[in-house]
Formats: sequence, C-alpha cells, structure tokens
Amino acid sequence: MNSSLFFTRKKYAESVDTILHMSINRNNEISLPVDRVIFDESLHRAFFRFFYIQSEILSYQIENIGLFTLGSFGSKILSFLLVPLYTAVLSTSEYGTVDLISSTASLLMPILLLSVFDATLRFGMDSTYKKADVLTTSLVIEIKGSFLLLIGIIAFSILFPSQISRDYLIFLFVYFVLGATSQIFNLYLKSKNQAAIIATSGIICKIGRASC
Repeated sequence: MNSSLFFTRKKYAESVDTILHMSINRNNEISLPVDRVIFDESLHRAFFRFFYIQSEILSYQIENIGLFTLGSFGSKILSFLLVPLYTAVLSTSEYGTVDLISSTASLLMPILLLSVFDATLRFGMDSTYKKADVLTTSLVIEIKGSFLLLIGIIAFSILFPSQISRDYLIFLFVYFVLGATSQIFNLYLKSKNQAAIIATSGIICKIGRASC
C-alpha cells in the first residue's frame, strides 16, 4: 500500500469530519442528537474505507492480469517468431523428432509425477500447509518420477538398442526433468502471487528452449 496515498486520503477524511462538525456547531438551528452525529461519521468512514479497499483490490487485479498476459502472450509470440529459425536449422524429419520427444515428455509428466502440478497449486494456496513443505514434496515426487523414467530409458536402450538413438533418449530425459521443474516452480510462484517473476521466467524458459 502506498503510504503517501494513504496519508492523503486519511487527511481528506479528517478534513471532511472537521467540516461536518463545524457545520453542525455553527448552525444552531439544526439540532441533531449526539448518537446521530456519531452514526453519520461512522457511516462516512465505513463508506470511504469500503471504496478505498475496492480500489486497491481492483488495481491489484489489473496489475496481475497485465503481468500474466505479458508472460503468456510473450512466450506465444516468441514461439511464433522462432518457427522460421527451427525450420531453417532443422530438417523436416528432425523437426518432427523434436516435436515427438516434447509431446512424449508432456504425456509422461502427469503419469510419472502423479499430476503433482495441480497439487502444487492447490496445496500451495491453502494457508493450512506451509508453502516450503509443498514445494519440497513436489520436488521429491519429481525426483522419484524422473528416476522411474531413467530406469525405463535404460531398459529400453538395452532391449531395443537399434530402435531409437541414445541421443534422443537423453534429450527426452533432460526435457522431462527441466520441463517438470519449470512447471513446479511456476505453479509454486503462482500460489505465492509472484506474477512478475512468473511472467519473466516464462519468457526466459522459452528462450532457453529455443537455444537448446
């Protein structure tokens, strides 16, 4: 809350109350009970406090909407602008392989990690749970799920050594771990209302994926 803005509005409320007292004291023809005067003052302060809180909530919501829009829209714009770079550097088969690996990792995440992303946001916003404990639990589940994926990749490379290149399997594992970690921290920050960090990290992650 801006202290200078609060001070100005507080002085305004005090000046209005002063004028109210002066008008009642100077005009002897108006005779109001003391409890009516106190009620009018309390009603005025209640209305002022209500509209002030509503304006603060509205400004906070507008700021968060702008930051979330910037992060989401900015990352999508980057994805659109990076398509010519992908097609220029990668061949058609390589581009299809990258898309297949990313789709496979996105499919495996909710299965191996037991939809921990939704749980991170849900329990992170619950005041009965410590946010640090929620983050720690989510990361532990991610480590276990990544370990299961690693075992599966090793077993697949042993049983079917000539089916898929080991480089692609390594890329799948790295993409899985980094993507899961990014989503967990992203939802953890969302539960803490860190909209500015989320917007910045979304753009940085998109640039990092493009550089890979």
